[in-house]
Amino acid sequence: MDTINPAEKTMTPALTEKAYDSDNTRELVTKAEGLVEDKVEDLIEDVDSVARKVDWKQVAGYVVAAVAIAGTAFAYGRHRQQQAQLPVTRAAKLRDQLGLSHVDFRDLKSTYNRVDIDKLNQTRRHLGMIAKKATHRGALKVAELTK
Repeated sequence: MDTINPAEKTMTPALTEKAYDSDNTRELVTKAEGLVEDKVEDLIEDVDSVARKVDWKQVAGYVVAAVAIAGTAFAYGRHRQQQAQLPVTRAAKLRDQLGLSHVDFRDLKSTYNRVDIDKLNQTRRHLGMIAKKATHRGALKVAELTK
């Protein structure tokens, strides 16, 4: 039970019966104020020495390194995302190079079979006749204006 260490010397002197005297009280208060001021000065010196020891260039270097690491991680993730979207087969790469990667080829044969060649030829002939008539009218107008 006697393993408790005795109290060590404290900052303030122990109060005795003399402490209750008015003269002695002033003396004790003055000593206590001196001790507090010394402790505050020591604390301020400690804070100043720690603040001087901080190398702000080193802190800035750590911040720049952290930003660089975050940027690298973001760039790597973006690169992986773009690689996942690239085509894998040769045919897919060729379609991508030709700009046809977004074209749906699944219905190409059925679309090709639905084209009416006769109607296409008829439309072509009709457009040809309209073009000839327009050219002929234009030539007649030019001839009429130049007379």
